[in-house]
Amino acid sequence: MKVTSLQGDPVDLVVWRERGTVDGLVEAVLDTNRGLAARGVVLPIGTTVTLPDAPASPVRKPTVKLWD
Repeated sequence: MKVTSLQGDPVDLVVWRERGTVDGLVEAVLDTNRGLAARGVVLPIGTTVTLPDAPASPVRKPTVKLWD
């Protein structure tokens, strides 16, 4: 999916607006869009950002009981 940055958008805001979460996705976006980090903290208006596919739902870790 390709999205376009708006005025004052950092990468994490673009990800949040499109996916509703940033958990692990900002790093994936930066890996997918080589050179995006070099544009600075605030992206220039109209920058095209390719978002990777949303990850599968998170795997629940088993609960650990410390005391009975």
